[in-house]
Amino acid sequence: MALSAEAFNTAAERYYRETLRRRHTTEALDLLAEDLQTLHSYAILGRADFREALASVLGSEGPADFFERVRQRVVREEADPEELLTLIRLTLLTVCIDLHRADSGVGAS
Repeated sequence: MALSAEAFNTAAERYYRETLRRRHTTEALDLLAEDLQTLHSYAILGRADFREALASVLGSEGPADFFERVRQRVVREEADPEELLTLIRLTLLTVCIDLHRADSGVGAS
């Protein structure tokens, strides 16, 4: 099957800009969902600092509830700036947990 360079480049660009980007976004969101479960566990198992930080970001809403509410909007690039800012804040909290676990040797192999 002969394909012109222009047709090939157009198809490749479409794949990278749409299919692959969505796949990578979905994969990243899957990993964030796991990290948010860990964050919630830290918050409910007596870590007052994480509980307070989580409450300041989400109020009374749980991280899993918020995440499920906005997840598909993020994949479809329809999330509003406030939702994206909240996701960034939650991501930073998960990084804090990773740093805490690394410092304390929790989960180290």
